Amino acid sequence: MNTPLAPSKILGSWKEIAAYLGKGVRTVQRWEQLYGLPVRRPHGSPMGVVYASCDELDVWLVQTWEHRHTVLRDYERGNGYVTLGDTPKLVQQSQQLRYSNIVLIESIREKLHELYQGCEQLKVASAESRRICTGVWPRGE
Repeated sequence: MNTPLAPSKILGSWKEIAAYLGKGVRTVQRWEQLYGLPVRRPHGSPMGVVYASCDELDVWLVQTWEHRHTVLRDYERGNGYVTLGDTPKLVQQSQQLRYSNIVLIESIREKLHELYQGCEQLKVASAESRRICTGVWPRGE
């Protein structure tokens, strides 16, 4: 006896698709643009109207995540990637870079302070020069 196949459930909005996938609406919209999430737009419908088949979404998830697991397995094997065993070394390098940045920022602050002091000295010298050129002397001299 042949039993009819149950029709795939159709999700009729971004909100339903996002809820089905357990993600936010913006995430699934981004997945459509970047990773080809299988959503459809009815011909002649407004731009935001979409629908998707649960079966197609399930197949897409399996294919997409299988690819990601393959990449992760390659990463763990060290096939042209940084291996997970390099993590302590990378953390140390990150800390060294952070320290170098802190030293650089402090150096820049010191140089800016020196520049500010130089500007203040120029301001005083300029005022004195103006007084000499114009013949206006401060009282008491």
